Amino acid sequence: MNSRGPVKLQRPVLSHSAVVIGCATGGFAHKGRVNAMTEPAAAVLERLFRALEARDKQAALACFTEDARLFDPHYPNPQMNGRAEIEAGLDWGLSVMRQFGFTTIHLFEGRDAVSGAVEIDTNHVLKNGQALNFPQVFVFETRDGLISRLRAYEPYGPNGLGGLFLGFARLRRKLFG
Repeated sequence: MNSRGPVKLQRPVLSHSAVVIGCATGGFAHKGRVNAMTEPAAAVLERLFRALEARDKQAALACFTEDARLFDPHYPNPQMNGRAEIEAGLDWGLSVMRQFGFTTIHLFEGRDAVSGAVEIDTNHVLKNGQALNFPQVFVFETRDGLISRLRAYEPYGPNGLGGLFLGFARLRRKLFG
């Protein structure tokens, strides 16, 4: 962190073998500092994305602590607590997705060196061939080199009546200026 805000980190360079090995071999943080011999906390998130792109559920699951919490509004059960619920979510995701695609745009490390946020250009393809391209942000926390909390944020408008009124307001603006 500097006086102007978060510091942009360089994207970690990960070999294909990092995905095969899985996340359990990642570095760890101790008392808010990352040991110089270990990787940045964000690297485990990058390994998760690469494992999903490779459709390697076990490597993806190995990126999470046993008690991890994952929230992603795209899933039937958006709040997943613990590896068993995360595994069920991954099973569903792999069943509907032909291809996952995550391109890191910006990566910001938290002051504690074990948390951060990452802006992603998402490029998925559903099993029916439909492309899904949208931006999203993930906020994450790690513990002992694994993801303990991950929350996805998408740039969608509000749901329910709020979304309905916002839709009408946008349509009116488009039609009448």
